[in-house]
Amino acid sequence: LEEDLLKYSVFKGSVHTHSTGSDGLYPPEFVPAYMRQAGYDFTAVTDHKCYEPSLQAIEAMSRFDSGLEVYPGEEAESYGAGINHILSLGASGSISAWEYDPESDFAARVEKVQQELKDYPEHDAKYAAQFEAITSKIKELGGISVFCHPYWKQNARYASAPVMTDIIIRRGNYDA
Repeated sequence: LEEDLLKYSVFKGSVHTHSTGSDGLYPPEFVPAYMRQAGYDFTAVTDHKCYEPSLQAIEAMSRFDSGLEVYPGEEAESYGAGINHILSLGASGSISAWEYDPESDFAARVEKVQQELKDYPEHDAKYAAQFEAITSKIKELGGISVFCHPYWKQNARYASAPVMTDIIIRRGNYDA
């Protein structure tokens, strides 16, 4: 390593991990223990549309002095379509609960952003606006947003249309 890098420590972790809270293989209480056993220093259980399993994982590991840092999180997605996946890391509450609550300001936020995107095809603008509404709420709750697998293909088709992905990346309203 160059001398300027020698003062830094390298940490190993995973922040895109699922449990039986969505489509994972192990209960949320077990996931961090397996991560620590594999040599990880930090993790976040980020189940699809479900924040509570991450809290269960944190609670389970709080009983041990394992050296593993466990952070709250979830994997949110565009409303109804599941097109874009967004990790919420470290937010103080559930993004999906807010998104699906008919009393929340989700729809108003989407509409506001969608007005800024009126020069794009309506479908792409709608889901890009949903993406930004979600990432703005993550930031508001003190979290970090991550645009998951923007070029992911399902059945030989992109899950997020190239135009939509381009809008999201160009606007840059996410953290990683």
